[in-house]
Amino acid sequence: MVGLMDGPRSDTTTSAAGVASAVDTVAASPQVSAGTYTFSADAVRIGPEAVALRRAKTVTNERFDDRITPVPSGTLLWELLCGARPDHLFDTVDEFEHAIDRAQAREPEWRTDVETIRIRPVRWRGIETTLVGT
Repeated sequence: MVGLMDGPRSDTTTSAAGVASAVDTVAASPQVSAGTYTFSADAVRIGPEAVALRRAKTVTNERFDDRITPVPSGTLLWELLCGARPDHLFDTVDEFEHAIDRAQAREPEWRTDVETIRIRPVRWRGIETTLVGT
């Protein structure tokens, strides 16, 4: 189910294409400020350019329309993904940009304990990215 704020809803997906479509929809929408998307899979792996879902022994992959920022929990970007304001978390644009660069450079890992992704486009002082995390 897509729980896009002020956006459309869809059924739970079992495909990476459904997840990528939800991310692309939120990222491109001028009205939607954030969203959640529920999926059914044994594991998910989110990278800056693509998402992969694993069910049984089958893996499906799908690329995003634009590069995103995968967000690990326990970071300032996670707090931002959950609704905090960038100016409350980062002192400078350089700190914000460095956090994005670090997150995008991380090797994507399979997550087996999740069914929902969070999506939030962020624009702050000339820097734009779409945060995606589980």
